[in-house]
Amino acid sequence: MLIGSFVAYMFDALEILLMSFTLPVIRADLGLTTTQGGLLATATLLGIGVSSVTVG
Repeated sequence: MLIGSFVAYMFDALEILLMSFTLPVIRADLGLTTTQGGLLATATLLGIGVSSVTVG
């Protein structure tokens, strides 16, 4: 149980890390403003929060 929980937490942390690295490239590629990029990051974090509660 502990190992499974750690792996799930690790994947959530990896998703946040990847988003922080790729957000500038995504913004440039899609032509998003700073506000729209922030909303994209917020939607990602809300998705992580909702999935953590529902799956956990």
